[in-house]
Amino acid sequence: MIRETFSLYLKILKYLQDTTKKKITFFLIFAAIGSLFDLLNFAFLSDAIKLLLDPDNTSLNFIRAINLVSPQLPTDTKIKIFSVFFVCIIVIRYMISQKNLLLSSILGNNVNNDLVNSLFSKYINLEFIEFYKQSSSIYFVRLTSDINIIGSGFQNILLLILEMFTLIVILSFFLITQFTITLLTCGVFFIVGIFYFKTVSKKIKKLSKEKVVYEQEKYRTLDESLKSFVEITIFGIQNACQKILNKWNMLLTQANAKQNYINNIPRIVIENLLFFVFAFYIFLQKFNIIGGSSFLAGSVLLIAILRLTPSLYRAIILMSSSTNPHESLRLVQEALNFISGQEEINSREEKKYVSIGQLNDIKIQGLNFSFVNNKGNLKVIFDGLNCQMTAPGMYGITGKSGSGKSTLLELILGFRNCTNDEECVYINGIPLNSISRREWYKKISYIPQHSTFFEGTILENICVNFEDTNANVDLERVSEIIKLVKLTELINNFDLKLDHKLEQNARNISGGQRQRLALARALYKSPELLILDESTNALDSETEAGIFEDLKKISEKVLIIFVAHNKNVYKHCKGIIDLKK
Repeated sequence: MIRETFSLYLKILKYLQDTTKKKITFFLIFAAIGSLFDLLNFAFLSDAIKLLLDPDNTSLNFIRAINLVSPQLPTDTKIKIFSVFFVCIIVIRYMISQKNLLLSSILGNNVNNDLVNSLFSKYINLEFIEFYKQSSSIYFVRLTSDINIIGSGFQNILLLILEMFTLIVILSFFLITQFTITLLTCGVFFIVGIFYFKTVSKKIKKLSKEKVVYEQEKYRTLDESLKSFVEITIFGIQNACQKILNKWNMLLTQANAKQNYINNIPRIVIENLLFFVFAFYIFLQKFNIIGGSSFLAGSVLLIAILRLTPSLYRAIILMSSSTNPHESLRLVQEALNFISGQEEINSREEKKYVSIGQLNDIKIQGLNFSFVNNKGNLKVIFDGLNCQMTAPGMYGITGKSGSGKSTLLELILGFRNCTNDEECVYINGIPLNSISRREWYKKISYIPQHSTFFEGTILENICVNFEDTNANVDLERVSEIIKLVKLTELINNFDLKLDHKLEQNARNISGGQRQRLALARALYKSPELLILDESTNALDSETEAGIFEDLKKISEKVLIIFVAHNKNVYKHCKGIIDLKK
């Protein structure tokens, strides 16, 4: 599992920005330098203990090195130089370790941001059909919880590299100075480590999968509850929603507690094993089974144990926690790979598409559409439907509930395909499937029943431009459209006019004003086709009638297709498509 998890991390690297990859390289170089200073630290520490045991000792490694350069220097001066170097090494090692900790934290966040940007970019560029194959809560979990877990896991891997460098350096030092006991210690820890990971790896993988499911259900519950605030309030089901959320929170808490318990097992084992090694070493020294200065070697070994204990513990914890994101890594990797595959297919198909030029007409010919309902029965929506709409002009679609009005609009938009991918929608006589969706969408403006507005100014919401409102904005055209949709009075009442800030979903203006603002946005795009899917149903009759009077004027230059409940508005139509059942 460890190898599989690390392999997934390597595959994720290709989705990171070049600056992040350079920082990772810089981190590894710094980690290697830090390990060299760890080695120097222990070498100086060994000499320092020798010096404490025998102040007149001139056989220190550092002093011998000085003798090669300046043998005439007094011994006291050599010891002072030794002390200064020792302090400098400790300070430099501390600074490098702090720098590495900071870098690991920054890189964890960079990985998080890069993956969110990459996956979000791919999600919002998906084809409609592909996008709605999954619920929004799954996308939300991938972009938040899963990628947060991956970012934390990546930071843990970087910290693991630091600890492994430290362990390798210290063990290398002791393999040279205390070969037998070091080899014996490594053997014991290797056996215990293999046993630990063989025992817990399946449990960790299972917990990782459970946590992803619980997180997904938690976010789904939150998403659905917040979107259904009105229904929850009216039907008084707040407690029921709270119970569902508490259920997933409890399961998530239990999974986290189990994971923390597994992660804390090595600490007790490592502490006892290391001190057992120290006691065993003293026993061997006492009975002269191994030679050397008992106090000197024992002191260095004890200091090494105190240094190794947290490093070994952290290394095992980090190795264990680095495998925790396994399921999140797999799911995010699958999402990125699938979308990348779709992008390649779309890119290849883009070259085969036909250009349509100015929109003249939309023809529905022999339209068949059906689906399997929840009971497993085949429900037929359209069976050989034929109709035609010519530009410019206004066309209305009418029919009973469930007759397929919105479905027909989605087929015209290219959001759905006909049954068995048949050719049934033609634009200027060309099958819609032979036309680039990008080119088709450039010609269309669409107003749903509940339009989405962003927290920004009125101008930003009309132009759908949040990067630089003053750049590439035709203020003269905006002014004309505002007059056309009768928003002049509203905007003039605001002190900041077009720079007036809208709240989320434009809650600080009325429903009729929101729909007029949505119409202004749709018209600013200069569409050749304007589609309204029950966009005026929530408005009073007078407001709706006023909007359709405006649409009648607009339809002199634009093809408009709409669905509405109020039969009176159909009097403006050039043609009506009645979906009788």
